[in-house]
Amino acid sequence: MNITEDKLLWNLKETCVQLGLSRSTVLTMAYRGDLPSVTIGRRRMFPSGKVRDWAASLPGSAPPVDTKEEV
Repeated sequence: MNITEDKLLWNLKETCVQLGLSRSTVLTMAYRGDLPSVTIGRRRMFPSGKVRDWAASLPGSAPPVDTKEEV
């Protein structure tokens, strides 16, 4: 299990890695309001659940896959 998957908020670097996008692309989308984000102090943070929902809503995206193991 990846620690990033359990976090409520991702920082910019984690968001870039999860989405496979560059820093400048993620920031531009956040500033335009296309990508959900919040500013905490001077940091731009990204709610992981909302970012996943946003990515799933994109045209042509695959349905979300549950990565949690069943016991």
